[in-house]
Amino acid sequence: MRMVFDIGGTHFRHAKYVDGTIVASGKELTPSYLRGFTPPEINSLLLELIVKALGSDKDKVTEIGICYAGPVSSKGSILGSPTIHGMRLEAPFELKAAVQSHTGIERVWVMNDLSAAVYRYIDLYSSFELITVSTGVGNKIVINKQLQISADGFEGELGHVPAYLPSSLPPAYLPSSLPPVYLPSSLPPNHLPAPTPLLTSVPVQADGLALPGQEVSIACPCGHGTNHIGAISSGSGMVEVARQLSRGRLQVLYGTSALRTLENLTAESITLACEQGDEFSQHVIDFCTYPLAYAICLTLSSLYLERVILMGGVVLNSPCYFESLLNNILKIGVYNYTDERLLRTVIKGIPDDDSGLIGMYRFLQQETGQ
Repeated sequence: MRMVFDIGGTHFRHAKYVDGTIVASGKELTPSYLRGFTPPEINSLLLELIVKALGSDKDKVTEIGICYAGPVSSKGSILGSPTIHGMRLEAPFELKAAVQSHTGIERVWVMNDLSAAVYRYIDLYSSFELITVSTGVGNKIVINKQLQISADGFEGELGHVPAYLPSSLPPAYLPSSLPPVYLPSSLPPNHLPAPTPLLTSVPVQADGLALPGQEVSIACPCGHGTNHIGAISSGSGMVEVARQLSRGRLQVLYGTSALRTLENLTAESITLACEQGDEFSQHVIDFCTYPLAYAICLTLSSLYLERVILMGGVVLNSPCYFESLLNNILKIGVYNYTDERLLRTVIKGIPDDDSGLIGMYRFLQQETGQ
């Protein structure tokens, strides 16, 4: 018997496999800093959940595979996760060793959740990118069936790239026509350009873009700046963007939106309103999908990929979000790509929440030759 776990930013999932068939599975909320837990408490609770899921079958389990929503070292150490632990951990959490100690099972593998999900698709395509949009945004790239990560496990953190935000909202709600101005914040002081009246009159988003008249500033939980792709294009980002735009340039539209009567705004309520024709929600989603669309276009301009596969609850459960993403990709465009080729390249993944579990199991099969 093999046991696999998917520790996501939103849910903790697990499944037991016997001869390639799932015989038991379960899901519950992941303990995280967003739910008020400290890193030590999160570590203890994760171990408790793993032991609990093993249950009375612990002695029958020969191998455990765990995938986690954040960087994982080659030794099975968790280095941190903006959606679970918050910022980078002061010291790595030795999850593999802790599970071995708590369960007595020696054959334990720990890897990033998207790295695991890759193994669900690796037999279908030779070179592809896998992107998840859920509580956060992450990605992994495979070239010639080789996952492009190092032993440190830091690659594939697309969600923590400063977002290229759209420079225009509906004309009636964005009076300025100034183009976005990129202001690097990390150049040595002697290389920074002297301020000009034009630049100093534009509100600056730290580590990202200065946008005329745009009051969106969302701190990324990674602790390294604001308006990262994951802070804008994710489900949690969508909620915060809606809140800020409702008080700013889209205040008039918000006044007629069905969302104005809701006490608790959620990504689900925004996407549902959009699908029912709510104009405010449509503009919010178009704003949120633009940075991810821009990043996808940059990747396709740099690498040959057979497919860019989108997964995660926000994409798979919201036709409105995926349609907006595709529309923004077509607007931005990729050199030498026709619209038909773009639509053929950027696709939804298999419509379930099991890619991490299934991919982790297939990885175990590959590692053990069984």
